[in-house]
Amino acid sequence: MNESKSGRVLLPGDKLPILHDVSKINKVVVGPGIGCLSTHCQSEVAAKLTYRSPNIYYMSGFGNRYEPVRGDNVIGVVMNKSTDNFRIEINSYEQVSLDYLAFEGVTKKNRPDLDVGDLVYARILSSGPMYEAEVVCVDAVGKQRRMGKLPDGGYVFDCLLSTCQLILNKECTFLSELTKHFTFEIAVGLNGRIWVKSKYPKDTMAIVNAILSFQYMPEDMFKDLCQSASDSAFGYD
Repeated sequence: MNESKSGRVLLPGDKLPILHDVSKINKVVVGPGIGCLSTHCQSEVAAKLTYRSPNIYYMSGFGNRYEPVRGDNVIGVVMNKSTDNFRIEINSYEQVSLDYLAFEGVTKKNRPDLDVGDLVYARILSSGPMYEAEVVCVDAVGKQRRMGKLPDGGYVFDCLLSTCQLILNKECTFLSELTKHFTFEIAVGLNGRIWVKSKYPKDTMAIVNAILSFQYMPEDMFKDLCQSASDSAFGYD
């Protein structure tokens, strides 16, 4: 099975015999929504079969409840802080843990400056049914990049998980089209949250409305949608 086999919408109980066959040849990592028996693998939810290189498969839903997947970037809210870690809410069934040392350049004496209510952009380090999910604010090589506390003055909103997946698709041209009309910062979390910051509040709201609308439109309408968002922002003057 390869990437071209992903993207199919499956129902609970639908079998994935090709995935089972591939697992006999190559090591396959099975994520949320897929159950494997001795004879076959099958979908456990109504969702889309999703592939991630090199050999990771999981079901990504069209709902709004996120199941942590290792390597996903997410936007979370600091809910509590203790002597060792922060408790982060990421739109999942349970809160996740963020260790004080899970930041670049941080030591036991130099702890990150995070308070309850702050927004963080983080990466899922580990997850599984038998243990608590954990997030970190560094990438795979230990660099912070754009992760960590999100700057004040931005606007965060919830959307469909599929909206975030579409935006982050390398073949999606929506964001590049939107940047032709607005100057802004954006962080997209695969947990169904997006953070946007621009110079003017009217621009921010126009961008948010465009994002919430774009997934229901064909790609050839992206240009018109972004132009309409620009016109609406200009109309607030």
